[in-house]
Amino acid sequence: MIKWLKQRGCKRYDLGGINLDDNPGVYHFKSGITNQEVLGMGTYESYNGWLSKRIVSFGEFIKR
Repeated sequence: MIKWLKQRGCKRYDLGGINLDDNPGVYHFKSGITNQEVLGMGTYESYNGWLSKRIVSFGEFIKR
């Protein structure tokens, strides 16, 4: 599914938490990606160009 999304231009997909009781469809989909539970994976960023990278870097600098 992730490959399919990438082929169609999807740049982001929330692989955050899953909850079997509240959202069984998302639980089923996301549990099919891996059989290992991942905790505290962290934040990752993707840039389409140098300007986007500069803007994000500046924002992170100010945030500190």
